[in-house]
Amino acid sequence: MGFELTVGPLDGIDEPGADEDSGWFEHCLDMFAVVNEHLASLGLPPHTEPRSVPAGAYLGYRQPLLELLELDAMLPDELRGTFDQVLMAGVGALFIPVDLPEPVWLEADGDGLWLGSVPRLLFQSAWLQRLVGEESWYDLEFATALYGALLDQPLEGFPKELQLMEGGGTAGAALSETLCCAAINAYETNSSIRIC
Repeated sequence: MGFELTVGPLDGIDEPGADEDSGWFEHCLDMFAVVNEHLASLGLPPHTEPRSVPAGAYLGYRQPLLELLELDAMLPDELRGTFDQVLMAGVGALFIPVDLPEPVWLEADGDGLWLGSVPRLLFQSAWLQRLVGEESWYDLEFATALYGALLDQPLEGFPKELQLMEGGGTAGAALSETLCCAAINAYETNSSIRIC
């Protein structure tokens, strides 16, 4: 079981042959219209999704769905809110490069989607790497510095000390690595992450 993770879902919309994917692009445009309505309701400026992204933007086909279910089962109740962005990173999720305090459910053209935040996803994914005791170049210090650069402010309300999961464990390790990679690419291209 897996899902497709795309950074820059509107990449190629203006290129020749895009009409072959017109259904996908129409769906994405409707989705971003609903997202911008939500941002306006919060008093935030609209997000303008780029129509093309530099070469190397992340498009991944992974099978982290089982890992996400395993992680969901292993996380203590007191940490569920701490990793809310990671736990919603399944089919139907959209992360935009805007700081949103918590995921929100939106309806777009008869379909629902979970809307999350790229900077918070990056931060939580890097924390998860440390929590499960996995080595990664997406370390916590890097994610913290990048988050601060993104927002020009520290992330509030995040536990300062988290204990490693009992016995280490691999639940969430590859998932968090995948999400960190996608979040960094989204940050670098000011793009969204779409999971289908």
